[in-house]
Amino acid sequence: MIHQQLNLGYIFNQLPNLLTKGLNCFTSESDLLVKLARIHRQDPSITHDQNLFRKIRSSEANDEITDELSKFLNFDENMLYSTPIEDIDLKTVGAWFLVDSMVNGFKSNRFCKNETASNYFDFIHAHCKLEQSLITEQLIEKDVTKINSYLEKWLHTKVEFPNPSVEEHSSYVSNFTMYVCALIELGLEVLNETDINSKLNEVLPRHEERKQDHLLIPSSEIFLEKTKAAWAKDKYGKVKISWEQFYRDILTAQAKDETLIKKHPKYAEIDLIDPDTKAIKKRFQRWRAGDLFTLEDFRVYIAILRLPYKDLQQQLGLECYFLVNIFTYVQSDLMNNGIHPREITEIFSRYPEYKDLVNIRFDEFKQSGVLTS
Repeated sequence: MIHQQLNLGYIFNQLPNLLTKGLNCFTSESDLLVKLARIHRQDPSITHDQNLFRKIRSSEANDEITDELSKFLNFDENMLYSTPIEDIDLKTVGAWFLVDSMVNGFKSNRFCKNETASNYFDFIHAHCKLEQSLITEQLIEKDVTKINSYLEKWLHTKVEFPNPSVEEHSSYVSNFTMYVCALIELGLEVLNETDINSKLNEVLPRHEERKQDHLLIPSSEIFLEKTKAAWAKDKYGKVKISWEQFYRDILTAQAKDETLIKKHPKYAEIDLIDPDTKAIKKRFQRWRAGDLFTLEDFRVYIAILRLPYKDLQQQLGLECYFLVNIFTYVQSDLMNNGIHPREITEIFSRYPEYKDLVNIRFDEFKQSGVLTS
């Protein structure tokens, strides 16, 4: 249903794809729509076997299916509010259009609690206008090489289109990922009025040499290492504890949580005296190797140490899991494309620069109302 054109852009290049990977809460667009329908209509009986969702899985997007889906979801005007498309040249539509629509949706649902939040949404809107203008200029002038100067100006990355090297392309992918994640972290800080959940500076990947191998320690493992270290300090007053002790503490928290047991009775079977850690160890090994978290994983295996399961659904602090996922996904993708772990580590070590760049631009935007380089 989401056309590939909606992944295109310069700063927002592949953003819907990145967000999908980061959220890691659905397996396909059809699965997303089924889950969305269950929530919006408050009807858990909606299934993938219903005729509408079969059509979505087996057909190309068309007006008939879109109209049927809209009627089935029955969104009100606020839920549907997006950037008006009537006056837009469809050739200039890209990922910016989805971002702009989300901004308008947030505004219409009164997420602008204060002037700073309002400024932030205007700041993102200005990025969308920039993206649209760059696409428009590219369509008119048809000079692919001009992309290079745009990217150097706005992302501080050097790449030579139309034929970038593998290294240049990898750097570009990483850099727009870091810039977008810095924008998202800034938004979380503004809307939550705290930076307590800004974790990306703390989970940058690490390169290690072991015997004759070069290993990348991805952001997912760094995140788990930091989480274990924080737990060791707060729970035991120690610098570190073993992974085995960490697993036992998680299992104990799960076994004592009545809400979690009510939802998943299997957790009542955990032995509080000598819990079996083999299954949780395998799960953590997969995450440490680069598997992505789901929100439910994060609630049940990470946050459960700090908060009861019943309280976790309302905790905004859980958003950091999907940003860690985005970093981990891109790092794994670079590895799969033959980029050396040392180079990946060096690229992502620049994240604090992008964090500072976004903050500086936002501060300037609040003063002038103009997005400047």
